[in-house]
Amino acid sequence: MAARGLLACALLGAASAVQDSAVVYYSNDDGKITSSPADDGSQVATVFPGDGKISYVAFSGDDLYFTDRVYNTLSKLAVQGDASKNASASVVFGGFGEPHDFVVEGSHVYVADKGKGNVMRGDLSNATNGVTAVVTGLDGPVGVAVDDNYLYVSENTGGDVKRFKLELLPAAAADGETLVDGLTGPRSLLVAETGENLYYVEAAGTGVSAVRSLDLDTFASTDVLTALDSPNSIAAADEMIYVTDDADGAVYRAALTGVSHPKKDLEVFVKAAAPRAIAILAAPALATTASADPSTDPDDASSDANGAPMLASLDGGVAGLSGGAAAAGLLVVAAAFVAVAAGRKAAAPGTYAAIPADESL
Repeated sequence: MAARGLLACALLGAASAVQDSAVVYYSNDDGKITSSPADDGSQVATVFPGDGKISYVAFSGDDLYFTDRVYNTLSKLAVQGDASKNASASVVFGGFGEPHDFVVEGSHVYVADKGKGNVMRGDLSNATNGVTAVVTGLDGPVGVAVDDNYLYVSENTGGDVKRFKLELLPAAAADGETLVDGLTGPRSLLVAETGENLYYVEAAGTGVSAVRSLDLDTFASTDVLTALDSPNSIAAADEMIYVTDDADGAVYRAALTGVSHPKKDLEVFVKAAAPRAIAILAAPALATTASADPSTDPDDASSDANGAPMLASLDGGVAGLSGGAAAAGLLVVAAAFVAVAAGRKAAAPGTYAAIPADESL
């Protein structure tokens, strides 16, 4: 597989169409994480009613990870589609200076720590060891991405995008190869599923900001989304690209086919107070038609072949990534619809489990 990491967490591509499957998770700058089915952004469910400032969200298995630049932590919560069950998130790593984007590669997570000027790495399978710096001396790192060979980093203050060979880590900023320079405020990064290009966010002010695609063979950049105000994070699934714009209070999306979509031509997927982070979880179609059982009463709701499997699955738990990430997406989509229909209210502000002493930096 040419491109892993962020795609393995944020994209979780599916064979089914986006309207049938994907659930979009996005954070507001008030610390909340919410979700909406990709075919109806008006249906909103609270996933985590937090109170910090969430920089980035991404999936690994049945857990949704997020960084918080108020608490300076990387935390996780199990996605079960019910805010009342997710009112508490557990801290995985703490003690960052100002954590922003992160990427999971296997059991390891790489976190861009803008406050300390480093990219930190931690082992999710053994969090008690804490995190260590694998790239040091960076100028305001905020974006990270990984493929088979490289770690990519955007320096928001330095105005460039660099890459580092994974096999040569740890490294210093000067050891990196500069792919793009002269930028005003590069932010999130995303390796394309093919591994042939790298999407990056350039936040340069009203009417100038854009999402661009960097060809990793020629190093030429091409505009994908243009004339944005304050873009932050990007995600993609099923031939669609999404971008959050906190100044506009919107999550935009457009088809990945074609280039240079100006903001006026973009679809407003959802309006939100100040959306920042975004991740997408895909799932198969919500229901399939089961063979009728002639011994059952067709008018009996308990024997309904379409509705029962979906509703029954809500109590079935969430499968791990290797065993059934698609099933996890199914639970989330189903719960999102149920939550809206029932008029469910969000739980009280989220809480964070204490950081054990040996998990701090």
